[in-house]
Amino acid sequence: MNNLNYNPESKIHPDQEIIMAPKRTDDLKGYKRVSPVELRAMYGMFINHDNLSMPMIQYMGMMLDIIRSMTSYKGVHLCKFPLDTWIFQEIIYERKPSIIIELGNQCGGSTMMLRDYLFNSDIKDAKGIIAVDLNRTKLSPKAKQYPDIEWIDGDCLDPEVIDRVADLISPDDRVMIIDDSLHEYDHTLDLLNKYNHLVTRGQYFIIEDTVIGEFIPLGNERHRAYQAVKKFMEGNKNFQIDRYREKWFLTLNPEGYLEKIR
Repeated sequence: MNNLNYNPESKIHPDQEIIMAPKRTDDLKGYKRVSPVELRAMYGMFINHDNLSMPMIQYMGMMLDIIRSMTSYKGVHLCKFPLDTWIFQEIIYERKPSIIIELGNQCGGSTMMLRDYLFNSDIKDAKGIIAVDLNRTKLSPKAKQYPDIEWIDGDCLDPEVIDRVADLISPDDRVMIIDDSLHEYDHTLDLLNKYNHLVTRGQYFIIEDTVIGEFIPLGNERHRAYQAVKKFMEGNKNFQIDRYREKWFLTLNPEGYLEKIR
Protein backbone atom coordinates (compact mmCIF):
# COMPACT_ATOMS: atom_id res chain seq x y z
CA MET A 1 0.00 0.00 0.00
CA ASN A 2 2.87 2.38 0.64
CA ASN A 3 3.73 2.79 -3.05
CA LEU A 4 0.28 4.06 -4.06
CA ASN A 5 -0.15 7.61 -5.29
CA TYR A 6 -2.31 9.50 -2.84
CA ASN A 7 -3.46 12.99 -3.84
CA PRO A 8 -3.96 15.09 -0.67
CA GLU A 9 -5.28 18.00 -2.75
CA SER A 10 -8.32 16.12 -4.05
CA LYS A 11 -11.54 18.09 -3.72
CA ILE A 12 -13.87 16.58 -1.11
CA HIS A 13 -17.59 17.06 -1.52
CA PRO A 14 -19.29 17.02 1.92
CA ASP A 15 -22.03 14.69 0.72
CA GLN A 16 -19.51 12.19 -0.59
CA GLU A 17 -17.26 11.86 2.43
CA ILE A 18 -16.60 8.45 3.89
CA ILE A 19 -14.51 7.22 6.81
CA MET A 20 -11.21 5.96 5.51
CA ALA A 21 -8.42 3.93 7.05
CA PRO A 22 -5.27 5.93 7.76
CA LYS A 23 -2.44 6.09 5.25
CA ARG A 24 0.10 5.81 8.06
CA THR A 25 0.94 2.15 8.52
CA ASP A 26 1.70 2.57 12.24
CA ASP A 27 -1.75 3.88 13.14
CA LEU A 28 -4.66 1.46 12.73
CA LYS A 29 -7.00 3.45 14.98
CA GLY A 30 -6.85 6.95 13.48
CA TYR A 31 -9.59 7.12 10.86
CA LYS A 32 -9.96 10.19 8.67
CA ARG A 33 -12.49 11.61 6.25
CA VAL A 34 -11.88 11.08 2.54
CA SER A 35 -14.05 11.01 -0.57
CA PRO A 36 -14.60 8.42 -3.29
CA VAL A 37 -12.48 10.72 -5.45
CA GLU A 38 -9.54 10.16 -3.12
CA LEU A 39 -10.23 6.44 -2.99
CA ARG A 40 -10.01 6.38 -6.77
CA ALA A 41 -6.79 8.40 -6.60
CA MET A 42 -5.29 5.70 -4.39
CA TYR A 43 -6.53 2.72 -6.39
CA GLY A 44 -7.30 4.28 -9.76
CA MET A 45 -5.27 1.75 -11.70
CA PHE A 46 -7.69 -0.98 -10.63
CA ILE A 47 -11.11 0.57 -9.91
CA ASN A 48 -13.41 0.22 -12.95
CA HIS A 49 -10.58 -1.49 -14.80
CA ASP A 50 -9.62 -5.13 -14.84
CA ASN A 51 -10.07 -6.02 -11.17
CA LEU A 52 -9.56 -9.72 -11.78
CA SER A 53 -5.93 -9.10 -12.70
CA MET A 54 -5.15 -7.26 -9.46
CA PRO A 55 -2.20 -8.73 -7.51
CA MET A 56 -3.44 -10.43 -4.34
CA ILE A 57 -1.36 -8.28 -1.97
CA GLN A 58 -2.75 -5.17 -3.69
CA TYR A 59 -6.30 -6.50 -3.40
CA MET A 60 -5.95 -7.29 0.30
CA GLY A 61 -4.66 -3.81 1.08
CA MET A 62 -7.47 -2.21 -0.93
CA MET A 63 -10.02 -4.52 0.67
CA LEU A 64 -8.94 -3.46 4.16
CA ASP A 65 -9.47 0.19 3.24
CA ILE A 66 -12.91 -0.55 1.82
CA ILE A 67 -13.91 -2.61 4.87
CA ARG A 68 -12.84 0.16 7.22
CA SER A 69 -14.54 2.89 5.21
CA MET A 70 -17.65 1.61 3.42
CA THR A 71 -18.89 -1.55 5.17
CA SER A 72 -21.98 -1.57 7.39
CA TYR A 73 -24.68 -3.74 8.92
CA LYS A 74 -28.17 -2.20 9.08
CA GLY A 75 -26.55 1.18 8.57
CA VAL A 76 -23.99 0.77 11.38
CA HIS A 77 -20.29 0.55 10.50
CA LEU A 78 -18.40 -2.70 11.07
CA CYS A 79 -14.87 -3.79 10.24
CA LYS A 80 -15.47 -7.30 8.97
CA PHE A 81 -14.55 -9.12 5.76
CA PRO A 82 -17.84 -10.42 4.24
CA LEU A 83 -16.45 -13.89 3.57
CA ASP A 84 -15.48 -14.22 7.23
CA THR A 85 -18.89 -13.07 8.42
CA TRP A 86 -20.41 -15.79 6.23
CA ILE A 87 -18.21 -18.31 8.03
CA PHE A 88 -19.37 -16.87 11.37
CA GLN A 89 -23.02 -17.53 10.53
CA GLU A 90 -22.20 -21.05 9.36
CA ILE A 91 -20.40 -21.81 12.63
CA ILE A 92 -23.19 -20.31 14.72
CA TYR A 93 -25.91 -22.27 12.91
CA GLU A 94 -23.89 -25.49 13.04
CA ARG A 95 -22.59 -25.33 16.64
CA LYS A 96 -25.49 -23.38 18.16
CA PRO A 97 -23.81 -21.42 20.96
CA SER A 98 -26.19 -19.88 23.49
CA ILE A 99 -23.83 -16.98 24.25
CA ILE A 100 -21.29 -15.21 22.06
CA ILE A 101 -18.61 -13.04 23.67
CA GLU A 102 -17.30 -10.33 21.36
CA LEU A 103 -14.11 -8.63 22.52
CA GLY A 104 -13.82 -5.30 20.70
CA ASN A 105 -17.01 -3.77 19.29
CA GLN A 106 -16.13 -0.28 18.01
CA CYS A 107 -19.31 1.10 16.33
CA GLY A 108 -21.37 -1.98 17.19
CA GLY A 109 -22.34 -3.13 13.69
CA SER A 110 -20.69 -6.52 14.12
CA THR A 111 -22.31 -6.95 17.55
CA MET A 112 -25.75 -6.36 16.00
CA MET A 113 -24.94 -8.81 13.21
CA LEU A 114 -23.82 -11.52 15.67
CA ARG A 115 -26.98 -11.00 17.73
CA ASP A 116 -29.12 -11.54 14.64
CA TYR A 117 -27.12 -14.59 13.57
CA LEU A 118 -27.61 -16.05 17.05
CA PHE A 119 -31.35 -15.50 17.22
CA ASN A 120 -31.99 -16.67 13.65
CA SER A 121 -30.14 -19.97 13.89
CA ASP A 122 -32.83 -22.20 15.44
CA ILE A 123 -31.21 -21.98 18.87
CA LYS A 124 -34.04 -22.43 21.37
CA ASP A 125 -31.99 -21.38 24.42
CA ALA A 126 -30.07 -18.47 22.81
CA LYS A 127 -29.30 -15.78 25.41
CA GLY A 128 -27.41 -13.05 23.58
CA ILE A 129 -24.11 -11.28 23.07
CA ILE A 130 -21.64 -10.14 25.73
CA ALA A 131 -19.86 -7.15 24.19
CA VAL A 132 -16.65 -5.88 25.80
CA ASP A 133 -14.74 -2.76 24.79
CA LEU A 134 -12.57 -0.15 26.46
CA ASN A 135 -13.61 2.79 24.27
CA ARG A 136 -17.27 3.56 23.53
CA THR A 137 -16.77 6.89 21.74
CA LYS A 138 -17.68 5.34 18.36
CA LEU A 139 -20.54 3.14 19.55
CA SER A 140 -23.68 3.80 17.52
CA PRO A 141 -26.83 4.76 19.48
CA LYS A 142 -28.69 2.23 17.32
CA ALA A 143 -26.34 -0.53 18.47
CA LYS A 144 -26.59 0.61 22.09
CA GLN A 145 -30.37 0.12 21.98
CA TYR A 146 -30.24 -3.22 20.16
CA PRO A 147 -31.84 -6.10 22.12
CA ASP A 148 -30.10 -9.06 23.73
CA ILE A 149 -26.69 -7.38 24.01
CA GLU A 150 -24.92 -6.92 27.36
CA TRP A 151 -22.45 -4.05 26.99
CA ILE A 152 -19.45 -4.19 29.33
CA ASP A 153 -17.16 -1.17 29.37
CA GLY A 154 -13.54 -1.76 30.26
CA ASP A 155 -10.27 -3.43 29.33
CA CYS A 156 -11.01 -7.03 28.35
CA LEU A 157 -7.84 -8.09 30.23
CA ASP A 158 -8.90 -6.41 33.46
CA PRO A 159 -9.60 -9.19 36.03
CA GLU A 160 -12.78 -7.40 37.11
CA VAL A 161 -14.04 -7.33 33.53
CA ILE A 162 -13.25 -11.04 33.10
CA ASP A 163 -15.15 -11.78 36.30
CA ARG A 164 -18.15 -9.75 35.06
CA VAL A 165 -18.16 -11.73 31.83
CA ALA A 166 -17.90 -15.05 33.67
CA ASP A 167 -20.76 -14.08 36.01
CA LEU A 168 -23.08 -13.81 32.99
CA ILE A 169 -22.40 -17.41 31.97
CA SER A 170 -24.25 -20.39 33.42
CA PRO A 171 -22.81 -23.91 33.61
CA ASP A 172 -25.15 -25.15 30.87
CA ASP A 173 -24.35 -22.33 28.42
CA ARG A 174 -22.49 -23.00 25.19
CA VAL A 175 -19.98 -20.19 24.77
CA MET A 176 -18.21 -18.94 21.66
CA ILE A 177 -15.67 -16.07 21.70
CA ILE A 178 -14.68 -13.70 18.89
CA ASP A 179 -11.69 -11.41 19.48
CA ASP A 180 -11.50 -8.22 17.46
CA SER A 181 -9.65 -6.09 19.96
CA LEU A 182 -6.01 -4.97 19.84
CA HIS A 183 -4.35 -7.67 17.67
CA GLU A 184 -0.96 -7.09 19.29
CA TYR A 185 1.14 -10.12 20.21
CA ASP A 186 1.25 -9.72 24.00
CA HIS A 187 -2.37 -8.63 24.24
CA THR A 188 -3.67 -11.48 22.07
CA LEU A 189 -1.64 -14.16 23.84
CA ASP A 190 -2.73 -12.84 27.26
CA LEU A 191 -6.34 -12.77 26.10
CA LEU A 192 -6.14 -16.35 24.80
CA ASN A 193 -4.71 -17.55 28.10
CA LYS A 194 -7.30 -15.72 30.22
CA TYR A 195 -10.46 -16.43 28.23
CA ASN A 196 -9.96 -19.89 26.71
CA HIS A 197 -11.49 -21.62 29.74
CA LEU A 198 -14.80 -19.87 29.04
CA VAL A 199 -15.14 -21.47 25.60
CA THR A 200 -17.32 -24.58 25.64
CA ARG A 201 -16.14 -27.81 24.04
CA GLY A 202 -17.32 -27.89 20.43
CA GLN A 203 -17.40 -24.09 20.20
CA TYR A 204 -14.84 -21.68 18.74
CA PHE A 205 -12.38 -19.06 19.94
CA ILE A 206 -11.94 -16.90 16.83
CA ILE A 207 -8.94 -14.57 16.67
CA GLU A 208 -9.51 -11.96 13.97
CA ASP A 209 -7.04 -10.10 11.76
CA THR A 210 -4.22 -12.62 12.05
CA VAL A 211 -3.46 -11.60 8.46
CA ILE A 212 -2.18 -8.17 9.57
CA GLY A 213 1.57 -8.00 10.07
CA GLU A 214 2.16 -11.62 9.18
CA PHE A 215 0.82 -11.67 5.60
CA ILE A 216 -0.01 -8.03 4.87
CA PRO A 217 2.68 -5.41 5.62
CA LEU A 218 0.32 -3.18 7.56
CA GLY A 219 0.63 -2.08 11.16
CA ASN A 220 3.61 -1.85 13.47
CA GLU A 221 5.75 -4.65 14.79
CA ARG A 222 3.39 -5.27 17.72
CA HIS A 223 0.55 -6.37 15.44
CA ARG A 224 1.29 -10.08 15.48
CA ALA A 225 -1.92 -11.85 16.45
CA TYR A 226 -0.94 -14.72 14.15
CA GLN A 227 2.23 -15.35 16.10
CA ALA A 228 0.30 -15.16 19.38
CA VAL A 229 -2.02 -17.91 18.15
CA LYS A 230 0.95 -20.06 17.15
CA LYS A 231 2.50 -19.60 20.60
CA PHE A 232 -0.79 -20.39 22.36
CA MET A 233 -1.21 -23.58 20.35
CA GLU A 234 2.24 -24.94 21.25
CA GLY A 235 1.49 -28.07 23.24
CA ASN A 236 -2.18 -27.11 23.60
CA LYS A 237 -4.40 -30.18 23.52
CA ASN A 238 -7.70 -28.42 24.20
CA PHE A 239 -7.96 -26.55 20.89
CA GLN A 240 -7.26 -27.29 17.25
CA ILE A 241 -6.90 -24.86 14.35
CA ASP A 242 -9.77 -25.48 11.93
CA ARG A 243 -8.47 -24.64 8.45
CA TYR A 244 -11.77 -25.76 6.89
CA ARG A 245 -13.20 -22.41 8.03
CA GLU A 246 -10.84 -20.81 5.51
CA LYS A 247 -12.57 -22.61 2.64
CA TRP A 248 -13.02 -19.36 0.68
CA PHE A 249 -9.19 -19.04 0.67
CA LEU A 250 -9.52 -15.27 1.22
CA THR A 251 -9.77 -14.53 4.94
CA LEU A 252 -8.54 -11.93 7.40
CA ASN A 253 -8.22 -14.68 10.02
CA PRO A 254 -5.74 -17.28 8.72
CA GLU A 255 -5.28 -20.00 11.39
CA GLY A 256 -7.50 -17.90 13.64
CA TYR A 257 -10.45 -20.31 13.86
CA LEU A 258 -9.70 -22.28 17.02
CA GLU A 259 -12.09 -25.12 17.83
CA LYS A 260 -12.23 -26.39 21.43
CA ILE A 261 -12.07 -30.17 21.31
CA ARG A 262 -11.51 -30.97 25.00
